[in-house]
Amino acid sequence: RIENTAGQSEPNKTDTDRVFNLVSYDSDGMADLAAADRILTVQSAGTYLIISECNFVANATGRRITVIVINGFYAAGTGTRIAADSRMAITTAASRTTLLSVGQYQLSPGDTISAGVFQASGGALTEGGLGAYNVSALTATRLSA
Repeated sequence: RIENTAGQSEPNKTDTDRVFNLVSYDSDGMADLAAADRILTVQSAGTYLIISECNFVANATGRRITVIVINGFYAAGTGTRIAADSRMAITTAASRTTLLSVGQYQLSPGDTISAGVFQASGGALTEGGLGAYNVSALTATRLSA
C-alpha cells in the first residue's frame, strides 16, 4: 500500500497520474518510491484486489474521477484501465469528495499498477495529504496464485 500524505495539486480538466510518497506496508517488495513514485510492480503472479482511494479538498464544483491502470499511465493514455469511480463534487462547500475504485485482476511478475485522477472544478485542487481519515492511497492485495 502506497499513500500520498503530502498532497498533490491536480490541475483543472487534465488527466493526471497520482504520485505517492509513503509506503504504508509492502509484504512483497512491490513499492520502490525512490525509483518510481507512481507505481506498484508485481513480484508474484496471482489474482489481486486493487483499490485506489482518492480524497479531494472541499470544493462544491465539478466532477472528480479516479482510475486504476495496469501496465501504463492514465495521463499518457497507455495501459489497461480496470476500474474507475466518477462522481460529482459534494455540493456542500465544506465537504471533501472521496472516490474509491476497486478492481480484481490477474497479474504477472513485472506488471505495474498505477492510478490517475481527473477533476473539473474550474481550478487546481489538492488531492491527498488531508489527514488520517482522508488518506489517498493505492493498494494491491494478492488473493490467490
